Amino acid sequence: MKWIAVTGAAIVGWLSVLPASAQTEPRLKSGWLNSQDYPRAAVRRHAQGVLVLGFTVDTDGRATDCQTLQSTGDALLDDQGCRIWTSRMRYEPARDAADEPVAANLQQQIVWTLGDVRRCPATVICISPY
Repeated sequence: MKWIAVTGAAIVGWLSVLPASAQTEPRLKSGWLNSQDYPRAAVRRHAQGVLVLGFTVDTDGRATDCQTLQSTGDALLDDQGCRIWTSRMRYEPARDAADEPVAANLQQQIVWTLGDVRRCPATVICISPY
């Protein structure tokens, strides 16, 4: 099983929509993915593709309200992406001018691939079953 630690580098360049009161963006603190996250049924169907998630980072740093903004074309991969993101990823929330946490909306790209993940750029999260 291959483990992938998710760092802030993996979200560089992705859109964040901050409330007007926010002074800082949310920052990814922790999270992980591994090869077993790729659904076996999707592997059998040779399903792969690029998923773009939209979600809210709440004031506790949790990813909530996840939705598919760009589908892979496979509902199982799309649903798995949201499940992983909302259950495992933790953020330092956005902060306002008084240094109080505020909710903010983010987007994240995940590439589900049956190919070699070593070819993925460092700023892209790729998941392979191998």
